[in-house]
Amino acid sequence: MLSPVESELERGVFMNEIKIWYFLNYPHVVKLHGTCHVGRPFFVCELASNGILTDFTAREEREGRRVLWQKLHEVALGLHFLYERNVTHGDLKGNNILVGADGTAELTDIGLSSMLTSSAKLTPVVGTKLEICDGKRPMFEWGQRLVMRAVPFRPKCLSDEQWELIQKRRVFEPSQRPEAALVVEKLKQSRKWS
Repeated sequence: MLSPVESELERGVFMNEIKIWYFLNYPHVVKLHGTCHVGRPFFVCELASNGILTDFTAREEREGRRVLWQKLHEVALGLHFLYERNVTHGDLKGNNILVGADGTAELTDIGLSSMLTSSAKLTPVVGTKLEICDGKRPMFEWGQRLVMRAVPFRPKCLSDEQWELIQKRRVFEPSQRPEAALVVEKLKQSRKWS
């Protein structure tokens, strides 16, 4: 059983997620069908029958990099959709990207997202953790490298051009990152890389 403080905190996160999610109808965002905040809050959303992205890409080994970069492109489209609405996803990782029955990557877990003011400079990090490349979860060393402001180690499955794109998006100074629309276009072209 949750303590009252934890319960109120969780209720606040839940209400924030619903307030933002309610207006996000897009193919690369998990569809919200309904919600109830009376009693124990819950929501009903579309079933993503292909599970989380990291597991999906691991199962699709025979398709290799083509599937990986197609899914990254879909994630970038979803993020670009959010950013166009002044929403930033606060917890982007492989577990928060689901794959629907049709194989489409869909963003979920909008709970840590926030609405930005119109005056805020939008410099999104378009790209998920590199865990989807090889199915491995982020390692402790990655966290240490991020704290030290170092880019994580390069996974073996990435080509030079793919790694270059990821490095450009992972710089620590937001003003030095390419615009989200440019990254979406690069990922669209990335299907040629596989």
